[in-house]
Amino acid sequence: MPSPGPSYTSPRLTSYAQFERFNLSMRERLRSVVRKGAICSMSLALGDRRDSGWVRFLLYHHVFDDERGSFEHQLRWLRNFGDFATVDDGVAALAGARRHGGRYFCVTFDDGFKCCLTNAVPILAERGIPATFFLATDYIGRDMEQDWTILCRFYQCSGYRLPVEFLQWDDCRKMKSAGMSFGSHTCSHARLSSLPPTQVRHELLDCKRKIEEELGTVCNHFAAPWGHPVRDFQPYQHPSLAVELGYSTFFTGVRGKNTERADVTLLRRDAVLASDNDLMLRYFLLR
Repeated sequence: MPSPGPSYTSPRLTSYAQFERFNLSMRERLRSVVRKGAICSMSLALGDRRDSGWVRFLLYHHVFDDERGSFEHQLRWLRNFGDFATVDDGVAALAGARRHGGRYFCVTFDDGFKCCLTNAVPILAERGIPATFFLATDYIGRDMEQDWTILCRFYQCSGYRLPVEFLQWDDCRKMKSAGMSFGSHTCSHARLSSLPPTQVRHELLDCKRKIEEELGTVCNHFAAPWGHPVRDFQPYQHPSLAVELGYSTFFTGVRGKNTERADVTLLRRDAVLASDNDLMLRYFLLR
């Protein structure tokens, strides 16, 4: 059974095997195995589909130590089906500012975990693949011992039973020098639909300001934590507020490809695990 929750003395979460062991019950792990088997079977029946005229924003959260090899394989495999682009270029293609009709993958990461620097960025930089990291700024630059109470807010709301280390601001500067970019993921990783309007405004505005002050770059993109309309954000309120506060996009957690003239304030993203195999990717990204 998973442990009840993290403590400062808990071992750091560094592998996906640890995550499964401590975060998932035996029943949840069995369900995951069955689900993967069913998806892989359905993937085999898809056939070879090579449509064009889309942008897919890939949503990762982590590349743990034992996911590094599979993450590198994924990037090689995906290049068979489309080109990698920055989020800015992907959005420009959708808006018709650039010639559209191709197939583009834009890599994004949520939260701001340290393992993304150590395991993902070297692979991305070596292959010339850009990525955008959406930061929950309350947790960036925190010391595990001195800021434990603050960090626990994330672990508790997100269900982590082992502590996972967050990026420092100097880490983000190194990532920026390597060609990576950054977006907003609220200050506290908040479910916007549960907050009063004044607090929603704070979460969007202060996160944007912090990123711009620390990194000296304009923060144009926002990704809603969890990202499901109504349950996690109000689709008729929060995207328009984000635009009012200076964002040019609002990313959701709804799966699917984005086609030309898509609403850039309700962009879709495909959640991916760095450990997903080719058949899983084929099912979710090539339909």
